[in-house]
Amino acid sequence: MGSKNTTDYILETLKNEGVTHVFLVPGFLIDPFLSGFARNSQLCPIIAAHEEGAAYMADGYARASGLFGAVICIGGPGVTNTTTAIAVASADRIPVFLISGDVPVHWQGRGFLQDSTLAGINETAILSSVTRMQLDLPCVELLEHHCQTLLRKMYSPAAPGPVHLMIAEDIQQKEVPQKIPKKLPSIVHKQRILDHSTLPEVWQHLSARKKIMIIAGAGVTSSDASKELIIFAERYAIPVATTSTGKGVFPENHPLSLGCAGWFGSRWANETLISGEVEVLIILGSRLSMMDLCVIKKDPVKQVLIANDINFDSIFRSFTVDVPVLGDCQEFLKTLNNTMDATMQAVQAHNATRNQWLVSIKNQGTRVYFPENCLSTMVPIHPARVIHELRQIMPTNTILTVDNGAHTLFVGHYWETYGPREFFTSLSHMGSVGWGVPAGIGISIARPDAPSVIITGDGCMLMNGVEIQTAARYNLPIIVIVINNSAYGNPNLRSKTVGVIEDQLTLLPSHDFAAFARALGAEGFTVDKPEELSSTFLKALSLKKTVLVDVKCGNYPTPTKIFDHGLKFSSY
Repeated sequence: MGSKNTTDYILETLKNEGVTHVFLVPGFLIDPFLSGFARNSQLCPIIAAHEEGAAYMADGYARASGLFGAVICIGGPGVTNTTTAIAVASADRIPVFLISGDVPVHWQGRGFLQDSTLAGINETAILSSVTRMQLDLPCVELLEHHCQTLLRKMYSPAAPGPVHLMIAEDIQQKEVPQKIPKKLPSIVHKQRILDHSTLPEVWQHLSARKKIMIIAGAGVTSSDASKELIIFAERYAIPVATTSTGKGVFPENHPLSLGCAGWFGSRWANETLISGEVEVLIILGSRLSMMDLCVIKKDPVKQVLIANDINFDSIFRSFTVDVPVLGDCQEFLKTLNNTMDATMQAVQAHNATRNQWLVSIKNQGTRVYFPENCLSTMVPIHPARVIHELRQIMPTNTILTVDNGAHTLFVGHYWETYGPREFFTSLSHMGSVGWGVPAGIGISIARPDAPSVIITGDGCMLMNGVEIQTAARYNLPIIVIVINNSAYGNPNLRSKTVGVIEDQLTLLPSHDFAAFARALGAEGFTVDKPEELSSTFLKALSLKKTVLVDVKCGNYPTPTKIFDHGLKFSSY
């Protein structure tokens, strides 16, 4: 019987779990993996410009695929370069499998270059707070155990997140018995569990009260519960808003959609939440971060809060919940949808009232604030005009990834999303600037079936914009749009009200990012007049390659007045 070495086994394990691409930056301590890729044609290695970019790509791949992302790097500086990206994945509960190569065993603690073992810089300590588990592989006999243990921990339903496997360079080359690695049982990926004990109380409140509203979060997406949510909302005429990370899980062109709630939320969602009219608020699969909380005003007497999440701590993180429902979102909604008795009829008895309420909500004004900005002829260009023109051009199933900054608030507010896993943001907990371009590359690789757009800012481009070369190198059909306002957007908006020096410290030079993209192998266009947006976007879409569009924008106030007011006077 033939044999495989450690790297062969690990790559085969990744393949068996459904992973198609692995992200890395080459280096001596992971050289054996390069030979492993040469022997495994079913896994595609993607070489990034920087380890942080590689880890962000793995993060994006996991978000878009519903599986996990895999990243390989050298120990020492390779591991430290991934730290911020791993922290983002940890905060957002994204499963990422990090594999690092360490110095040969006989050199550990003896001054070998890039030693990051316990005897070196101790990478375990560095990543301890941002990983769910870390294991060092001391011998090949533990290979199967370590891989299976880390995969299970990474997929933990209550708190999925990054894990880390450390392998010395010489152990990577050791032979292991030739066998097919075990595939995780499906229950590890999706645990369809539900505590039924509080369901009678749920139905009691739904049938007794009329004005019911749903906020759907990322947990609805991760549990693939979008269809069940639509069925439930339609059956009982319940308006639905989403969190920023849940955007798209309920189609924003659906008659019952209130749009997104929170920082870049819509008029309909935010003003309904602060109105005091909501009698029952159902929160599905969301921890409710600062992004969401400043527009939620809970009246402990008038309002009942029902929260469903597979993580019990998430249910109680932000508010005192009246009816906690522990379990998978899809299982919860499916159970509600399968109830076809007098209870259902009692809730439906108030459908007409809710329909009238929905009409009154939408009569307050348009879904977005300042709709006139969508047709603005101002120069520099208004970001709302950019988003409006882009939505008119791109197909309905376009996948949009947005970086973190002032541009995020315009994108989230003015862009409509019509399906789950079609809008991606990390502006929920860490909000790391520079996430968008590399994460968007991973997202595009995971979802080649749909057009892919990344919207980023000039400040973001200065951090990880070099990964444009990765997209161009692999000929990925991605449109990257830079909202180039020559400033660190949000800090500059704040500093303008403080003083001249503060204002100057938040300004940036006006860089030519179109030329930068061309230098890295992509196509690049510059737009400085609003009437040129539509034709440029059409051209970019037709090229079916990596294209960067540098849009010269002004740093205009974001459409977040309601949220900003709530944040100023929040007391939690």
